[in-house]
Formats: sequence, structure tokens, C-alpha cells
Amino acid sequence: VGDIDLLGDLVGGGGYEQLASHSSQVTMFGRSVRLMDLPWLIRLKRAAGLPKDHEALAELEALQEERVAGEDP
Repeated sequence: VGDIDLLGDLVGGGGYEQLASHSSQVTMFGRSVRLMDLPWLIRLKRAAGLPKDHEALAELEALQEERVAGEDP
């Protein structure tokens, strides 16, 4: 488990109501939490434009490419 960002409104994403449809609910450490899906996480990090987000984008985009390649027949 890496860093966890707890956020309200997000640049490029809106508030909870708009973001919830791009997330899934999972249980971690005995707690139910919502995790942003990968395409939207990439979108939000691009929109935020923060140095820490920019650094993570290459890794997230590579992960997304691996997932898409794994879906090809």
C-alpha cells in the first residue's frame, strides 16, 4: 500500500457525486473505501498539474497500457 490522498473537490473531476461513478468500493484494513478507477485517476492527476502528480503519471500510464494490452484477444 502506498500513499493515500483524501480529497474533496478535485480539479477536472468535481465533487463526490461526479467522481463516485468512476470508482469502486473495496475493503482495506477492515474499512470500506472507494478507489478511483485508473483512467480517471490519470485524468485527475493531469488536471491537477502538481509536481508529485506529474511524477506519478508515467507509471500510471504504463500500468494502463499493460491493462489494455492484456484485454486484447
